[in-house]
Amino acid sequence: MTEEQIKSFYKLCDSLDIRKYSPVELGMLFAHLKNEVLTGLRRKGEKTVEDYGLAAIDSSIKPISSEQLSKVPSDTQVIYGAYAGTNWVTGLAVKLGKGVYEQKLVTRSFLNKRDRSFSSGAEFAKMVAEQIKEALESLNGNNRVHSLAVSFGFPQIPQKTNYGRDAVLTQEHLTKSWYIKNGKGMPVGKYVLSELAGLGIKYINRVYFANDTTAVALDVSAKFLSEAAKNAVSLPVGFVMGTGDNASAVFNNYKKSNLVNLEIGSATGLGSDLILDRMIKEKLTPTNYPIIEHYMGGDYLLQRLATSLKLLFEHRLTKNDYFPALLKYAAGAKVTSKLASREMVAEDLSELLHLKVNSDDLFILNEVAKRMIAKGGQVAGAMVSVVCDLAGWGNGLLGAIPIEGTVFSQGFGFREYVRKTMRVLIPKNKLVFVPGSGTRGIATEAMIRENG
Repeated sequence: MTEEQIKSFYKLCDSLDIRKYSPVELGMLFAHLKNEVLTGLRRKGEKTVEDYGLAAIDSSIKPISSEQLSKVPSDTQVIYGAYAGTNWVTGLAVKLGKGVYEQKLVTRSFLNKRDRSFSSGAEFAKMVAEQIKEALESLNGNNRVHSLAVSFGFPQIPQKTNYGRDAVLTQEHLTKSWYIKNGKGMPVGKYVLSELAGLGIKYINRVYFANDTTAVALDVSAKFLSEAAKNAVSLPVGFVMGTGDNASAVFNNYKKSNLVNLEIGSATGLGSDLILDRMIKEKLTPTNYPIIEHYMGGDYLLQRLATSLKLLFEHRLTKNDYFPALLKYAAGAKVTSKLASREMVAEDLSELLHLKVNSDDLFILNEVAKRMIAKGGQVAGAMVSVVCDLAGWGNGLLGAIPIEGTVFSQGFGFREYVRKTMRVLIPKNKLVFVPGSGTRGIATEAMIRENG
């Protein structure tokens, strides 16, 4: 491309909203998002269509601290599970020194959606119990484990019980194509303990379930994995930035100072850009209205890239229509990140997409991918800024923020744009990102509650 062609390309991108937000636009996003969070936090009854606030679900879970963890005896062990979506992981968490460490024992992938459907709650619980049994058997008869801690990604209501804290399903048609016939109202932990007892595993008699994002907010060990955070305060907050996006935190004077699952990925205050308008028209989104997850979720990053290239193709800027080819690629955030970092040469991309990619098109693909990640990182930065500002941590506190998710940890330049946006919106902040883990978080809470 000539210098004039490149200038024309950038000008067209800006006109099609294939660009970063300006500081003024970020300020407007911050204000709208802050209002949605506050509306959810202040709500006393059920969410209504008219209030336009976030769900802001009271988890009933109190935050935990590093000080509480320090009182847990060394070598305390808990079996943990991460259950939702495609890959189900069961492992062992162990208290060693100041922190909790994880050992994955069993991973089962549910690639075929037919394997995600169950005729009863008992059938579902049996599947879970059998995976736990397999994990325990790999430990060669270790029966010092008495608690099961689960990061659970399905719609649930927490329920305190005499055997810990259970998760009661709120529907039978669950997220990510999972289904349990007559599952609504099912206390999952109670069913799983019953199935474990039937398998001869009666020594596990306690369960602790939490929403997967709230579980990240319980990960007080996260700061010990970062040299930059060694003197930081472990804050009662957790973020997920992966296929989906969410935040959970404690806001003093709201929801009894429990951890609040905001469901912030569903915030609508950002509105739409021309790319998202087209995505909705093409039925690429599950809703016919824009939410912030459409800007930064892993799969949506690829859809935004594909849709942007569709718009450019319609303006005759690219040789190929990359829209259908890109949408066939499963690992959305990964391919977007590789393009943004210029890791993929024209020959490899041609083989991947089954299209002849010339040097001009490759330049366009690289630049558009960079802009998609930049904008997504800005939206994520606004999300973090709003939560931390409302929680009172944005004014100079040295605090550790646990974040889980491959878009944040592996997306080329994504983390940097989160940080840059925070400098714009909460310029006095001294917050430090640390690698969070929902399974480590929920296992840590189980250890503290059992040794309290």
